[in-house]
This record gives sequence, C-alpha cells and structure tokens, in this order.
Amino acid sequence: MLTTRMTRNGRVTIPARIRRRLGLQPGDVLVVREEDGKVILERQVELGRSTASALAAYARNVPPLEPAEVRALEEAAIAEEGAETLRQIERDWLSKHADGANT
Repeated sequence: MLTTRMTRNGRVTIPARIRRRLGLQPGDVLVVREEDGKVILERQVELGRSTASALAAYARNVPPLEPAEVRALEEAAIAEEGAETLRQIERDWLSKHADGANT
C-alpha cells in the first residue's frame, strides 16, 4: 500500500508508480468525488466511457416504443416547437411595436 500526504492547501501527489501504471500525464483532467467516505479520482475520459457504458446497458433493458408512442412523442415535439415559434413571433412583434410607440 502506498501513502501520500495532503499539503496545507489540499494538494495531494499521486505516487509515480501509480501514475506510470495508469498512464497519467501532467495536464490530465481528473474528476474528484466522495463515495462511502473515500476520495475517488478518475480520469475524465474514463468517466465518460463508464457513463456511456452504463447508458448503453440501460438502453438494452428498456423496451422499444410502440409506433403509436413514437408518433405521439413526435406530435408533442412538433406542437411545442410550433408554440415556441409563435411565442417568439409575438415577442418580436411586441418589441417592434413597443419601440415604434415610444418614438
């Protein structure tokens, strides 16, 4: 077991043997998290891979949507997009006419 000491300002040196084994290089971005009273350091790229892997595993266990469900979701998305477009047109019109009324 290797040990390291935290400095007054919270810096910790990862022992060279571990850095070499893991291929850690200066400038690598590490994600720091606390889990069950432990400090976990994880290379940011590895965290992305493990997240993608977890999402892929989840997706394999989710039943596919029925065609009717897909259509309903599409229609809802289209309706929301249309409503947002109308809201933007209204904001633009009000902005244009409010400026004209003040001049």
